[in-house]
Amino acid sequence: MKNIAKFVSTIGNPLCLGIFYTFCYYLNVKNSSEKPWMVWLSVGFVLTPMLVFVIYKVRKGDFADYDVSNRLKRKQVYLVFLVSLFILIVFSFVLKFPTASLKIQLAIFIQILVSFFINQRLKVSMHTSFSFLFAYLFFPLDVITACLLFGFGFINGASRVVLGRHSIAEVVAGFILGNTIGLLYIYFN
Repeated sequence: MKNIAKFVSTIGNPLCLGIFYTFCYYLNVKNSSEKPWMVWLSVGFVLTPMLVFVIYKVRKGDFADYDVSNRLKRKQVYLVFLVSLFILIVFSFVLKFPTASLKIQLAIFIQILVSFFINQRLKVSMHTSFSFLFAYLFFPLDVITACLLFGFGFINGASRVVLGRHSIAEVVAGFILGNTIGLLYIYFN
């Protein structure tokens, strides 16, 4: 059971989901001039810095693993994520990206910002919250993938409890957060 939970948790990592979403977005965007910019800015300003930061911290011994389950150490991850996303949003605004791209970036930024504040009291499950948020972000692109990802969100959340990375309350907080930001995204889209 733990091996299955570990596999689910690995593919349900927010960075993995972010990479998956970025490339699906790339394949589905109709505006061909936006395509290369969106992917490379996302990879360059958000995904790569996050991966490099976490890998560096693990190798240095500051983080026990790539999961960063320690609530206090997560603050660093949130801050790097927020700064990276802010830079991406500024570049996207300056380059006059379509409003749809900016809304996606803002939804992710708001989710991380709220997670940062919740983390002061409760270690919200980012795996769970991002599974549900990305499900909502997928709706305009591919409804079937969105529905599958929504279902995966429950499995991903359960994997976090099975692995002992989160309590049920932390997974429920992730569920509520991901669905709240996701529904707001759909409402304003």
